[in-house]
Amino acid sequence: MSKKQVASEPIQKTQRDPRRRRFRTISTALTMAVIVGIILLNGIVSIIADRFPITFDMSSDKVFTLSEESKNVAKAVTNEVEVVIFADIEDYFIQMAQGLYEMSLTYYGVEIDLSNQLERLSREIETALAQLKSNSGEKITYTFINPDQEPEKYAQYTKYNMGDNNVLFISGERNRKTSLQNMCEITDVNTVTSNVEKVLVSNIYALQGEDDRVIQVLTGHEENNTTIAALKKLYELNGYIFEELLITGSAEFNDKAETLLIAAPAKDYSEAEIQRIRTWLKNDNKRNRHMMVYINPTADCPNLYEMLKTDYHIEVTNQLIYESDPNRYYDYDNRLISADVPTNDYTTNSAGTATVVMPMTRRLLCDLPATSEGIGELGIPLTTHPDTAWVSTIGSDSGKLTLDESDYPLHSTIAYVYESFDDNTQESATTTVTVCGSASMPEYAQTSSVKNEDFLLDMIHKITGYETNISISNKIIAKDVTEFKTGTQMVLGIWVFTVGLPVVVLAICLVIFLRRRSL
Repeated sequence: MSKKQVASEPIQKTQRDPRRRRFRTISTALTMAVIVGIILLNGIVSIIADRFPITFDMSSDKVFTLSEESKNVAKAVTNEVEVVIFADIEDYFIQMAQGLYEMSLTYYGVEIDLSNQLERLSREIETALAQLKSNSGEKITYTFINPDQEPEKYAQYTKYNMGDNNVLFISGERNRKTSLQNMCEITDVNTVTSNVEKVLVSNIYALQGEDDRVIQVLTGHEENNTTIAALKKLYELNGYIFEELLITGSAEFNDKAETLLIAAPAKDYSEAEIQRIRTWLKNDNKRNRHMMVYINPTADCPNLYEMLKTDYHIEVTNQLIYESDPNRYYDYDNRLISADVPTNDYTTNSAGTATVVMPMTRRLLCDLPATSEGIGELGIPLTTHPDTAWVSTIGSDSGKLTLDESDYPLHSTIAYVYESFDDNTQESATTTVTVCGSASMPEYAQTSSVKNEDFLLDMIHKITGYETNISISNKIIAKDVTEFKTGTQMVLGIWVFTVGLPVVVLAICLVIFLRRRSL
């Protein structure tokens, strides 16, 4: 080896050392930057996942996706709303499924397992609340409290008299209550219908208004509990509050209530009770109170019926309406008949031919005009029956009664409307009394083939002046839903962001380092 070659080696090594140090410095800095970036990315992803929850909803009915209408309600929230659920919701629906399974074996001798659909309801509740919180800019918040395991947290809400499996909505000094049971319906042996979105959004929306919409239900005269239950379920889902008043006792009417419900009593009211009803409705001549009356198909309540005829011009006859046209039967029974719904302010979404089913309905009469040029009293038909209908006296074997052409259409629901205006105070006074000849009509509110639900909502919204465009459909919980549960999301987060992504990035860095090193 020549002296020239020996001398050149230290020179080349000296030239490479700064280059290597520079590469090591760059590699170290890059590694630190990657580590810091991963930490920041994990934090950002965590924050985004909390504020903007992501679900993969492949169901045909979009069970886990809020409707645009619900999102708009959340975005419009101005008064903060706290939602508190007093239950372990997953455990609640698991127990419900187990109970239904055991009942199906006992009573039907078959295995009906709805555990998959019912368990998904707990996921829907969590997802819906997270989306409502996000869309409201966190003006809607929520928490879950297990009363048995978290007594200290539960103690903060004892003043609301909440029990297990209840849901509480709080906004300032106002609150509303419901139960987890109202979140779903078992519509048949294999189908679960979800009310989750409707229950949550309607209660949140109701708390944004100035006043609660209270419906006071009179009890103590053998009222039809099935009618009350059907109306209570429908109206509470749409923002109203039901309160019962035992009129045979000493309890006073709720002054905040604006609508009275008399649900098909089998026993008549006393004259003193009738006078209490009159006094409450007149409201010291300020009026602006209303009443809904459902008639028992066979009961005789002369005091009640006399008040309706004398004060509100609506006569409850002792005649039942039947149908001769099989196309207007419901369930092959000429007493379960379809009624026409005329177009007026009380039938915005339900008007049409044969749109409402009226089982065992009594005929009603009214001697007031249906329209008027000025302010006064009106008698507006809400459900009618064409000349294919006929009537028979209750409890009589005489068969069809003879009717004239002028008697048609027959009426089975009528709205009495009184309007006045005080020129001195510039204030209006209104009283609306609706009388429905069918006590069972509300039971068909959940029947999709007829418009009983629309009719009942049209009527109550018009009576109370509750202007709302909320119309949230129920959802069928099917078996075609793909979602990430909480545990799955945690595992996904750990493996993708905490393990997977860093390994991929470090592998790329290592490849770059080795390639650079060989330069």
